[in-house]
Amino acid sequence: MNQRTIDFSKPINPKLKIGLLVDSELVPKHLFDLAQWCQAQSTLTISHLIVMDASSPRRRTMTNSLRTSCLSAIHWLETLLLNKYGLKTYNVGQLLDALIPESIRIQMVSDASGHIRTCSGIELDKIKSLKLDVLLMAGSGTLRGEVLNSAALGVISAVHSDENDICGGTTGFWEVFFKHDYTGFAVRLQSNDANDGHEIVSGRMRTHNYYSLNRMHIRQKCLYYVKETLSSIANNRRLPPCFGLMPFKKMTHDVPNLIVQAKYIAALGYRLISRAVRSKLRIDFKWGVAYKKNDWNNLVMETAIKIPNPKNHFLADPFVISESDRDYCFLEDYDYSTQKGHIAVYELHANSAEYLGNALVEPYHLSFPYLFRYKSELYMCPETSRNRQIRVYKCLHFPLQWQLHSVLMDDVSAADTMLFERDGRWWMLTNMDVTETGDYCTELNIYWADSPLSSKWTAHMANPIFIDAAKGRNAGLLFDATHIYRVSQKQSFDFYGKEFSINRIDRLDETAYQETEVRTVPADFFPNTFGAHHMHSNGVVSVFDFLQLNKI
Repeated sequence: MNQRTIDFSKPINPKLKIGLLVDSELVPKHLFDLAQWCQAQSTLTISHLIVMDASSPRRRTMTNSLRTSCLSAIHWLETLLLNKYGLKTYNVGQLLDALIPESIRIQMVSDASGHIRTCSGIELDKIKSLKLDVLLMAGSGTLRGEVLNSAALGVISAVHSDENDICGGTTGFWEVFFKHDYTGFAVRLQSNDANDGHEIVSGRMRTHNYYSLNRMHIRQKCLYYVKETLSSIANNRRLPPCFGLMPFKKMTHDVPNLIVQAKYIAALGYRLISRAVRSKLRIDFKWGVAYKKNDWNNLVMETAIKIPNPKNHFLADPFVISESDRDYCFLEDYDYSTQKGHIAVYELHANSAEYLGNALVEPYHLSFPYLFRYKSELYMCPETSRNRQIRVYKCLHFPLQWQLHSVLMDDVSAADTMLFERDGRWWMLTNMDVTETGDYCTELNIYWADSPLSSKWTAHMANPIFIDAAKGRNAGLLFDATHIYRVSQKQSFDFYGKEFSINRIDRLDETAYQETEVRTVPADFFPNTFGAHHMHSNGVVSVFDFLQLNKI
């Protein structure tokens, strides 16, 4: 497609003019927050609110009204339940007229399905007269026709999975109903050339088990990348690269009928009752750790030796290191009574593991104790997202005495950071929670520096490298004679850490990252095993974790 640009030469540095297309002045909170963010920027502004009045041959029947009311009741009930557990969802309508004083109304014409919208004649001239740079589609339906050319750069929309709006009432519902592992989203440039336009950015996150929670998370993810897209356009004065024509997948996005909603409530109720019964019986899915004195390429996982979990604890995220011909495992030791983890150390013998003590305890949760050597010294970079830092600790006396040495990044929400040297540079692979919703599984980011102890890291040009919960989350690092392998997690519906993949790093430099999946490791190596999300090896000993249903 042709690259569209804006001539901003006269006057100097004007703001990007955005027209916001909505169905009503009353919008959900997430859309109000987007408008508020836009109006606070120095490089862009929503100059006009454009309210779409749609005439449609599709009649709103009493049955459709009842479906919508019942779905709203489900959302209300789930919100009460989620708020009880400290998980917030939002659906409060707020008026945009105070934020965007300039507004117009236009008459749209919808097709028989009610999903395709067009306008022409006087209504189209109203939009063109505003001389907008970008139209942001935040109403229901998909635009077609000449309206797509009424702004200099066209019409941008945020798409949840196969829906064509960011306000759809069923956003996030169908993935939960069908128990899909992932829920997709995209930011697209709408086009007459294809059913769903050109993708600017796309990704998928793990599907949550509540419709309301899934909807909130997918909206937050969509809007984050809408902001990134608008900022890029404002700064570069052109559209970001697009990825070609994206076909429409024909998955239904209508409001579910009453039978479907009843099935959804029954399935949700079953999951809630099952969890309540397990809680009463003090049974839960617990991580455990196993090891084998083999290189990872020759590992037979079924023969590995399990390290027993301490009472009321579970073990996970193991890393192994050898010192003075003895093998040691550093791992997360999670205490159910304090609801946080610390870093413990075990010595690995031929047929059993010996607990040596705690290497690192902080007032906040610790996990993923990544170990590396630099200038003959041993360091640890554990996961410290609760403290909003990426930290490196130096070993003072092996294996139990450690001291904070460096803060690599401050005021970031990052997890499962790995540091290694390649081609004369030190590389950081980390998982950022860009939406501040606790999602560390979707985005993989890379940074580089001359030293692993530096506080000045340069972001990779291709960040985020992945926006995909099927491969984004780090799960360990492996080496052979010629290659480095990144281990990554795979997720599943309502389940964290279904299995993991081993990916060969084929290219890593300042401009590109490429990896090839060489192996997927399903959680079928032990009986009663439901998940596996980590592996590490130092060439002498290999360690991994696994998920089983056991007494707490």
